[in-house]
Amino acid sequence: MGRDAICGEVNAWFGISEVPITAKSVRDEREVLKAVEHVHELLDKEVAAGTDPSNIFVCGLSQGGALAIASVLLYPKTLGGCVVFSGSIPLNKTFAETVSSEARKAYPTLGHSLVDEELKYLQQWINGRLGISEGTETARPSSSSHHKDPE
Repeated sequence: MGRDAICGEVNAWFGISEVPITAKSVRDEREVLKAVEHVHELLDKEVAAGTDPSNIFVCGLSQGGALAIASVLLYPKTLGGCVVFSGSIPLNKTFAETVSSEARKAYPTLGHSLVDEELKYLQQWINGRLGISEGTETARPSSSSHHKDPE
């Protein structure tokens, strides 16, 4: 999929009962799972169009990050990866506890924002996962439309 991205066309993926979100926040898992189904449909479309699942990365910021991680963890195929910026797992605490310790990397001091350093690291990480050397990256067309990801 190269530099192309699958992004949603909605203002909010699911309802949030309170801000800031904490471990004790109530989550409407039905809404989350409905949004996950939508992302899975987009992923299935990419795979059906010939994209190798290992070349698909789902990334998101804030609520989009929460949806990204839920979607990747619940997707039946192994994807290239998932990156979450300023997000959380939007499912109950029991589900969060089933995630392996290797997948629980957090940077609690960054706050609710993106910085250039994070984006540069993300680019290096994805290029490394795809086996792309610096300076040799080429974008490949995607069957999906391109929209800005809402927070």
